[in-house]
Amino acid sequence: MLAAGWTLGSIACSGMSHRGGTIIGAGPVFSLAGPVGLFLAGPAHSGAVAAVAAVGAALLLLGWGIGMAWPHLLTLVLRLTPEADQDLAGSSVTTIQLAATAFGSALAGTIANAIGFSGGEGAGGLSGTARWMFGLFALAPLAAVVTARRVGR
Repeated sequence: MLAAGWTLGSIACSGMSHRGGTIIGAGPVFSLAGPVGLFLAGPAHSGAVAAVAAVGAALLLLGWGIGMAWPHLLTLVLRLTPEADQDLAGSSVTTIQLAATAFGSALAGTIANAIGFSGGEGAGGLSGTARWMFGLFALAPLAAVVTARRVGR
């Protein structure tokens, strides 16, 4: 669902270069709604259709926010980069994505182990770990929302 949201957000907003600044500012809001929704609905054990749908919607929102803003953010970076550094800036995009993925994975593992996921506490421990993870990982898009608002002014 996250990948679908990312793809749909990219497709829906790709032709809106005239509104790139607005889209860059709105992306983190959608990305914040995702982890907040996961924090509220994710750790439910019921398996009910409503709970599964809520998790799916939260993941879709998270991906949508990334997908809508990322291409416009990259375009802005490349547009603001001096011509002499265009090749370096263009090639750094993949490096930034890979580094962010590696950092996020390592941070998630560290947090999960610090919370007690490795303690073998069963489904209850997993549910508590998931709630902590979603709550803590909501801080990144929250910081992006604050930053986008400050830059927008």
